[in-house]
Amino acid sequence: MIYFDHVATTPMSTEALNTYREVAENFFANSESLHQAGNAAGQLVQESKAKIADLLHVPVEGLIFTSGGTQSNQLGIRCLATGSSKKEILVSPLEHSSVYQILNYLADTMDYQIKFLPVDQKGHITPTILQNAITDQTGLIVIQAVNAITGIVQDIQALKQLASDAHVPLFVDAVQGLAKIPLDLRSCLKSLK
Repeated sequence: MIYFDHVATTPMSTEALNTYREVAENFFANSESLHQAGNAAGQLVQESKAKIADLLHVPVEGLIFTSGGTQSNQLGIRCLATGSSKKEILVSPLEHSSVYQILNYLADTMDYQIKFLPVDQKGHITPTILQNAITDQTGLIVIQAVNAITGIVQDIQALKQLASDAHVPLFVDAVQGLAKIPLDLRSCLKSLK
């Protein structure tokens, strides 16, 4: 078998495995506990967040550790959707299944209207496509940066600008693109303010 999706599941490198082993052996306490072992674990979590925030050029306060991409997608989409009174969500037809799970939940339990964006011949959501789809009822746009199966890379910067101009949050599943393609996360965060 030839396995290409090393973002979903990747064998651990020796360096990562050694680091994991060291942390598991020495920082096993609940990071929120008020004893010495808990304080040490909490300090490690804070140091890790600071390093990650620095690498991504984002504020440390905005980082939330989750179990993986599925939980991150569902938490982010649900928070952004329910933070708006508008009930229309525009979504690419090329998203990860976790995106559709939360969108189906929102549609079934909270009466959100899910509208699929068309794509061009190469599978792209163009700025024109997005601009034509946004209405005064659009409360959220969901577009994946890089598709794990097809490798399609969306022009997130151009789409982010359109969403920002329309004052609509753009949720981007960047799992497949992070550290592989340029993604200006700072400008995405600024557009939400």
